[in-house]
Amino acid sequence: MAEVDQKLEPFRLRNHAALLITFDGLDGSGKTTQIMILEERLRKLGCAVKTTSDLNSSKIGRRIKEIVNSSSTSSDKVSDLLLIHAARTINLQEEILPALSSGKVVISDRFQASTYAYNFVGRGAPAPLYYSLEENILDTVSPALQIILDIGVSRKNERILKRGGVVEKYEKMGHAYFEKVRQAFWDYAAKHGAVVLDASQDRDSLSETIFDLVNQRLIKDD
Repeated sequence: MAEVDQKLEPFRLRNHAALLITFDGLDGSGKTTQIMILEERLRKLGCAVKTTSDLNSSKIGRRIKEIVNSSSTSSDKVSDLLLIHAARTINLQEEILPALSSGKVVISDRFQASTYAYNFVGRGAPAPLYYSLEENILDTVSPALQIILDIGVSRKNERILKRGGVVEKYEKMGHAYFEKVRQAFWDYAAKHGAVVLDASQDRDSLSETIFDLVNQRLIKDD
């Protein structure tokens, strides 16, 4: 019989544990790539996995994304915050909560940390409104593991330029805005126990670190 990798065994012992894992960070930090790697690795171990995104997983979410990111719309900081919260609430009800209820590991591409960094701190949305909406979300579901991929603003810009495609509204806000957003992710991590990882390291090293974190969480919650 083939030798079993002992590091992987806890996933089998957990028997498809329901966990919410969130990925946040600046665009260009590699979130999508790391989510795909983690999803594939978990599936190979027999875990039931659901990947999701507030602004991509539903027709309404995609329409909200168009409104929020379009340079031709006049939505302000309050409107954007409310729209993003609406998309998250819909995604919770339609995607995240049903998946958790069925015992799946749910991996979300962006969650509350991004709203805090981009909309509350970055754009200066009103504190009472933001914290009221945050409380509503976190009272509904609490992520088991929050991962923030940290990358310098200049490096982020290089990756996005290389990637090509349409430059969305938020990407036009300038260096100072993104420095503020980057620092806000660190502040959020300190307040909420999120794990900040260096996204400038090579892809495989980063994916291994992420896998170890997920593995530790599964053992802890067993």
